[in-house]
Amino acid sequence: MFDELNEMPECRICYDGEKLNDSLISPCKCKGTSKYIHMSCLSTWRHSNIDGDAYNKCMECNQEYIIRKLYNDELRYLFTNNFTKLYTVLYCLTWVNALSIWSIETTDNYLLIKTLNNNNQNNILHDSTLYNITLNNNNTLVGNGLLTLIKYDGLSPLLFYFSFSMFMECLLFNMYFILKTCLKIYRKKYYFNRIKKRYFLSVVYSFQFIIWYYLLVFKTPFFFICLIFTMSIFGPYMISQLLKKHEVIILFMNEENDNRGEFILSFEENNIELENNIELENINNL
Repeated sequence: MFDELNEMPECRICYDGEKLNDSLISPCKCKGTSKYIHMSCLSTWRHSNIDGDAYNKCMECNQEYIIRKLYNDELRYLFTNNFTKLYTVLYCLTWVNALSIWSIETTDNYLLIKTLNNNNQNNILHDSTLYNITLNNNNTLVGNGLLTLIKYDGLSPLLFYFSFSMFMECLLFNMYFILKTCLKIYRKKYYFNRIKKRYFLSVVYSFQFIIWYYLLVFKTPFFFICLIFTMSIFGPYMISQLLKKHEVIILFMNEENDNRGEFILSFEENNIELENNIELENINNL
């Protein structure tokens, strides 16, 4: 690139010529020694005036910069932002699923519990030492084992199957979340570096049912049921915190121009191209 005096162009800020990885552009209508500027110098100048007019236009000729971005705005509302509705739907769905699973379990001889115990029926049904199961004087099965509680305690199956349903719903939501963000987020690496801690916490919290099951159910099943039900109640809250973190990150990504791969077009070259397009359009309209 040469200016009108056929001299090598130089940056109007640092006075250096064109560099290998830092080209000179003419971002405005300025002429002469003020015509050219390095991309890096212009970026530094603009961000030192980020709240002023100099961020968007040249203060000498008042020409606005032609700004382009490598990425579109990220979609902020990939998920719901109505958390009251989220809580209502999740809790209602959990209770419906819990009652459905409970009714199915009574007909298939508690297959879920057998599966969780590696299908070892002896441990579940016959080991009175493990489950503290005894027969009273009326030959009625009593004790505090998990299966005994599920079969003979009116409240325990509701709490247990509610907790299991919430575990499955949170797990499926976390899978849905990671799949949708992988498909819809443009700057995946930048996004996941900032959401990964909250997402990991959400996944770990979802697995509380499995973790505490194998730690407590064979020793204190009633305590396990009470503990896991209490923790399950906060499952939707953990999901809402993940979604709030998502919104904060998306807002930041859309507002921070550097993260969007922003660059400024040369006004002179872009203006010539625009004029050519207008001329071509006028010819086609004749």
